[in-house]
Amino acid sequence: MGSAVLAIAQPLPTPGLGITEADALAAFARVFQATKLEASWFAPTLLGEVPLERLTSSRDELLRSHGAYRGALRDGDRWTVILAHARVPARIALDARGRIRSLFFERAVVVPETLARATAAVAALPGQRAFLILDSGRERAAHDADRPLGVGSAFKLLVLREYAAALRDGRLRADSVVALRPEWRAPGSGMIGTWPAGTPVALGTLAAMMIAISDNTATDALMDVVGRATLDAAAPARSRPLMTTRELHLLRVHPDPQALALWRGGDVAARRGVLAALPPGRDLPLVWGDTLASDIDYLFTSRELCALITQTAERPELRVNPGPAAALGWEWSAYKGGSTDTSISATVLAARGERRVCVSATWNVTPHIARDRFMTAIRGILAVLAAE
Repeated sequence: MGSAVLAIAQPLPTPGLGITEADALAAFARVFQATKLEASWFAPTLLGEVPLERLTSSRDELLRSHGAYRGALRDGDRWTVILAHARVPARIALDARGRIRSLFFERAVVVPETLARATAAVAALPGQRAFLILDSGRERAAHDADRPLGVGSAFKLLVLREYAAALRDGRLRADSVVALRPEWRAPGSGMIGTWPAGTPVALGTLAAMMIAISDNTATDALMDVVGRATLDAAAPARSRPLMTTRELHLLRVHPDPQALALWRGGDVAARRGVLAALPPGRDLPLVWGDTLASDIDYLFTSRELCALITQTAERPELRVNPGPAAALGWEWSAYKGGSTDTSISATVLAARGERRVCVSATWNVTPHIARDRFMTAIRGILAVLAAE
């Protein structure tokens, strides 16, 4: 049952309200281990929406497709149901009498038989791809891990690291407030770009939105506050000067052939000149060109991204969005992804006990990426590692 919603009835409850871990585990065990489901186990409201026969057939399909029930693990307000060959993110709620009143299963994540099979799904992607898996510092698998590829918003891990350094040194404070400036507005992901100029925003808010929802305007604002010189010094030489997200957009979407040639072949000073000459996005002449400069991107290696997420893993901003490791059985995870139309990257640091696993993978392809195919492969890698 690859896609899967088993059943849902009534809004899901407030996380942690009215259900103990023991109650939930007992309910999952009844649902998956019983030969026959009993109507008395379910609240009438649920059975009114989803007949017992449908619940039974959906349960049976999960077991046929993914093997026997092996248990369940709590992941915040969510659960991971462990089957022999898959992990299934789930939510459950009980009524006051202990009957199941809401039950929801997301798409099952198939656990490959071996790590080699899991990584083969990434290695088989067309175009250019790279990945690295470090298990408590030990390299478990790698493919072109030192090859720079376009990683989109994953570069924001570097901005986060330098922001965190400025906090430690006392150069910045997370509760310091800045007024949004028009020149910080950037296209693409996020929400702050629509806020009025002059809106007061704390630096901690900018950092959280940069990572959790990849807000581009928040990123450009924080880059300006941290300092372009500081970021350039921290970036790999190949990525200097480190573009703001607005600058990347202007170079990619409205390419001037002469400016692009200078960017591609020039030194750092020449590149700074190209960025300084970029016009405001709203005033950009449409005659600049009609092709996308898809090779213009933030260039990082998988090894560099693993280092960055390891250095920043304790930052609270990285705990808001758990990314592809969610509900696979890890205790916690830090995640930053990034994508353009021709690049996608995912870097995860997942933990259980003292174990720390970094999975970083990047894929560049034209004319465009297949996001679902890439993220399914990453989830498979994290699932097989979690199952070890």
